[in-house]
Amino acid sequence: HSLGCLITRAALAHPSASHLLPHLASFVCLAGPHLGSLYSGNGLLEAGAGLLRALSRGHCLHQLAMTDARDMRSSFLYRLATTGTVQFGG
Repeated sequence: HSLGCLITRAALAHPSASHLLPHLASFVCLAGPHLGSLYSGNGLLEAGAGLLRALSRGHCLHQLAMTDARDMRSSFLYRLATTGTVQFGG
């Protein structure tokens, strides 16, 4: 759920977890911010998150906002989405 989805995806994409992938039948995420917080559309949430990013030294909020790199394609979430480790299906 929520941020745990991203943490699990990042762990599965790590090379040390590659031996686990053949044993993984499915991975279900509920309410995971796979697109980050870039498209939330909630002004109050955006203002609060912006304030927290400005005051915080942690990387998580910058990663969720995809502001952890100058080029969005170099951001953590973008790179995680393009690893191909976890495929989305319907």
